Amino acid sequence: MSCYAVFCPSRTTKRAVKDAELLFHTFPKCPEIRDQWIKAVRRENWEPTKYSRLVQIAGWGGIVVASTGFYLQNKLVDRVRNYDYYKDALKILRRHPGAVHFLGEPIKDKKFKLSDAENNSWSQNTATFKVPVTGQKEKGIYYFTAEKTDDKWLIVKAELELKSKPDERLVIVKQK
Repeated sequence: MSCYAVFCPSRTTKRAVKDAELLFHTFPKCPEIRDQWIKAVRRENWEPTKYSRLVQIAGWGGIVVASTGFYLQNKLVDRVRNYDYYKDALKILRRHPGAVHFLGEPIKDKKFKLSDAENNSWSQNTATFKVPVTGQKEKGIYYFTAEKTDDKWLIVKAELELKSKPDERLVIVKQK
């Protein structure tokens, strides 16, 4: 028996046979936990079979690494949500009559991906984001750009793309 985790010292059959004291685990049936285990194995386009096993140390280590990654990403997203420009951009969206009409109230922002560097980026003086939003009637994507001038953030451009009309955008703030 051998471990399926990348770089696991018990990966080869010869080593696994020598280490009789190692505990091998099958992949969980629960889809959420199973997906975390599969991500922790770090193999592209791989699905475990009923014979796939992980050594206990590799399994727990992988879960710790994956969980830490999810935790840190969520902390960074929460940090961005607390920045003035993010709060201001959402206030503008929630007060815009067209956005309220199409989305419905309450308008809520959803989790965005910091890994999407093309749409979500920020520096000392500029911030650009693509944020999924939902309302009672509709879902959409809120695009906004903020710039810092004289220690104050200003939303210079904001647009709403509705899920039902992906080729059109409602201008919330027009770029000057």
